[in-house]
Amino acid sequence: MNLVNVTPLSQTTGKEELSYFTDLDLSLGSIVSVDIRNKVTPALVVGKESVSDAKTRIKSGSYKLKKINNILTKSLYSADVIEAAQATSEFYAVSLGGILKASTPKAVLDKPPDIKKDKKKTINEMKPEAMVLQVSREDRITFYKQYIRGSLARGRGVFICVPTKKDVEYIADRLKKGIEHATFSLHGSMSVKATREAWEKISDKEAKLIVSTSLFLSAIDGSFDTLILEREASDSYYTTKRPFFNLGFFARMLAQKTGVKFIAADSVLSVETYKEYEDEKFSEAGSVQKSYREGAEVSVIDMTGLEEEKNPLLPFLSSTLLESLKRSTSGHSFVYTARRGLAPTTTCSDCGYTFFCPKCFSPTVLHGKEKKRLFICHTCGYSHEPRDKCPKCKSWRLTQLGIGSERVVGLLEKAFPKREVLRMDSDNTGTVKKEEMIWSKFKNTPGSILVGTEMAVNKIRSDNIEIQTTAIASIDSLLTYPNYSSGEKVFRVLMEMALTTERNMIIQTRAPEQRLLSDIKRKNVFKFFEEELDIRKKLFYPPFSIPITVTFSGNKFKLEEKEKILECIFASHQPIFFRSISERVRGQRVKKMLLRSPRLEWPDEKIVEGLKSLPPEYKVAVHPPTIV
Repeated sequence: MNLVNVTPLSQTTGKEELSYFTDLDLSLGSIVSVDIRNKVTPALVVGKESVSDAKTRIKSGSYKLKKINNILTKSLYSADVIEAAQATSEFYAVSLGGILKASTPKAVLDKPPDIKKDKKKTINEMKPEAMVLQVSREDRITFYKQYIRGSLARGRGVFICVPTKKDVEYIADRLKKGIEHATFSLHGSMSVKATREAWEKISDKEAKLIVSTSLFLSAIDGSFDTLILEREASDSYYTTKRPFFNLGFFARMLAQKTGVKFIAADSVLSVETYKEYEDEKFSEAGSVQKSYREGAEVSVIDMTGLEEEKNPLLPFLSSTLLESLKRSTSGHSFVYTARRGLAPTTTCSDCGYTFFCPKCFSPTVLHGKEKKRLFICHTCGYSHEPRDKCPKCKSWRLTQLGIGSERVVGLLEKAFPKREVLRMDSDNTGTVKKEEMIWSKFKNTPGSILVGTEMAVNKIRSDNIEIQTTAIASIDSLLTYPNYSSGEKVFRVLMEMALTTERNMIIQTRAPEQRLLSDIKRKNVFKFFEEELDIRKKLFYPPFSIPITVTFSGNKFKLEEKEKILECIFASHQPIFFRSISERVRGQRVKKMLLRSPRLEWPDEKIVEGLKSLPPEYKVAVHPPTIV
């Protein structure tokens, strides 16, 4: 009889390791099924000892040990994969099992295939290469075609990890010509049978090209020549539910442990990856563009100086923008808006009151629904008819601030009554079928104008459609968002739109002095990196620090109680507390605690110990995309 320690392959259990007894012949790395809170859960065996050796500890335990149900497989993950997951677990202060679950399809965990995996750690005579590739999407495709054929000719495979299913479809379609038999497209929408077959196919030794989301990362082994992280700066790699961590980081750890080459690729690399490239931790896989010549000519329009312009659509659309759209009659045009609805914010001009949702305290957005107007909360979905007076001071002077996609569509329909004007955002694309219908109509109608949020940007990115003119209705709300990475995200979105636009891109703003706008006009990526790193160093932002947030919610008294607990645990690390603006819990207030650790000192054992001691009601996120 043996006592075994397992880590559940689940999102969260409250404990990283659990103990069970068994008379089964188990080895480290086996996958077993165990009962946790009356639910059968797969778990990874991480420790083993005889019951006789652990007798004293078992007797003194405060709980009764359960028996392991059965063995699912004796080998699902290679030792290298487990070691990469352990490194990721330590960095993000999350469970090892949570890392593996996020990078393994449910169909595989429910019924693991019987595949023999190497139990020994890969021995590398040389440190595996880490490289960067910063070129446009089309140039990356060209590079991949040549690189993949060279690898396949040597009998080695290439694994390209992408952030979304749409990226899988686009990249695989562009690369598979001539090597269809060796190309596999993998994502989370596959059937159970196809998913299990794909996992087994990855694990064989045949040379192949895998284009996959991060869901299949844990199947990779040393039979691959290279692991490419496509669009490496995408926030989509950071998980949106527990455990919170970056799957791109896990991919890099996998490359290190398995001994394969690693390439981080994007049109605009993340600031942190660029810093490592500058510090010579990355070499060049191919060209690293300092600035771009291709793409649209970029113009920045100062909206504050156009009051005298004879244009009935001011202050929302300038004559320059309208004239540019007017000339694009043979191709397609795209107008980007950062927000949905008619107006993102409504305030009182007398007392400054902002209209908030009475349920979750988020700002309400003015929408037009079936010829009437409604305030709708984008957080909880609550809606109500707009008020004529300020509820605080009873003033009639209510002001709508900002411009949303719904209002832009209305204005463009007036300006171009004979043109097809379409809208794509989460308000009018409730289903995949509706989204595809809008996109198909736009794509097949010359002279059509698409108005949309980032959803539309992603659609343009995943399709090979040619855009003649791109217009940014307003970028100011994104530039002023209080997060350390706001500038970087705006720069990347604008640069990608400039590179996918043929003729010209118009940016409307009331803050033309913003430094990144001049960098966008020149398409100067390295200049932006230098300026951004200089500011981040002064303010102790990443990559010079690692931010850690702990989010908690409750009523006023519960918040005070939880804050005192966190103050006690992290007193020596200078915690900062503030009200969250990015997260909402219906009917409750939400606060955050922020810690910052020097990058070279992370993981900090004391901070990690404190984070892991917190109950599940506290949401812990290490190095999240947003800290507010």
